[in-house]
Amino acid sequence: NGMGVLQTRKIVNVLNPDALIIGFARRFATYKRATMIFRDKERFIKLLNNPERPVQIVFAGKAHPKDEPGQDLIRQIWELSQQEPFKGKIFIVDGYDINMARHLIAGTDVWLNTPRRPHEASGTSGQKVPMNGGINLSVLDGWWVEGYNGKNGWAFGDGEVHDNHELHDTLDSIELYELLENEIIPAYFNKDENGISSDWMKIMIESMKSNIPVFTTSRMVKDYIEKLYIPAIDNNEKISANKFKAAKELSKWKQKIERAWSSVSLTLEEQNTDNGNQVLKYGAKFEVSLLAKLGDLKPEDVLVEIYLSRPHKNESDDYILTITMEMTEDLGRGKYRYKGCIEPKDSGLFKYTARIVPKHKHLTHKHETKMITWVE
Repeated sequence: NGMGVLQTRKIVNVLNPDALIIGFARRFATYKRATMIFRDKERFIKLLNNPERPVQIVFAGKAHPKDEPGQDLIRQIWELSQQEPFKGKIFIVDGYDINMARHLIAGTDVWLNTPRRPHEASGTSGQKVPMNGGINLSVLDGWWVEGYNGKNGWAFGDGEVHDNHELHDTLDSIELYELLENEIIPAYFNKDENGISSDWMKIMIESMKSNIPVFTTSRMVKDYIEKLYIPAIDNNEKISANKFKAAKELSKWKQKIERAWSSVSLTLEEQNTDNGNQVLKYGAKFEVSLLAKLGDLKPEDVLVEIYLSRPHKNESDDYILTITMEMTEDLGRGKYRYKGCIEPKDSGLFKYTARIVPKHKHLTHKHETKMITWVE
């Protein structure tokens, strides 16, 4: 950046191996909120300049050549890093690439992630942190929704989606500061006579134990092989055997489904609970009865399911689970009664509905036909 050698050396020499090092390295898209940690500058200055508990933060990353707002975030961080209260405490490193990322992830204690929900697709940099002994500090978005268990790092934000971005950013930054001041920094510096923090080690070990076996490329490839590729190969062998006898059968069945599906319907018949209303006690069962009109189709051609979900504020419902219903009575003339039982394993507000989809042993997936009918 045109800085002189002596000035550069002066800054680099203040890197403190005993400090708590926070890392932030990724694409500088605006939704990732790279400057959120500076939202309350006075509070952050106090946090960084405690001589007994030194904290330093290293930034790296790039913005798209046409993403001027993203480039502006980099400029803001660079300018702050040159101001006296932040000099020697904030570093922004250019030339971000795979090699630099390897060093940053291995050399930081806390990996900071601040995206605005629900825009984070995954967060692979955070997935690499546990195997390097680092600990994640992130909002509950992307992979961290699944990876965080309450003991293997830190999460901030309420997990909701907010229309008011200004208010949302302020609330998230306040919680971020509180975590750093009251939990993260004290845990790191609570060291014994050997310079080791048992509190920090517990979180680090839990992070490694809970995340490394799950969020790895080897596990992903294993899943692809076992859940997709091998079943696809097996299915291909089945439908191509005997001069594609099964394939011809499946094709003929699909044509039948297409012709008959417009006459398929599903109606809620009755619903009963153990205590006579829809407020369930823990462990109580909720029974559902449905009337299915299949027309020219048979029960073996369809799958009837209860779809249980949890309402989510300002967002689509969170999918919970599906429960297969059983055909209990043939009512004649293409009508059948199905029954199922809901037994929630958790407390809270739930919603349910029901659906019917085509079913055949040679379908690669139950939604392959793209046909579905929901309960009326």
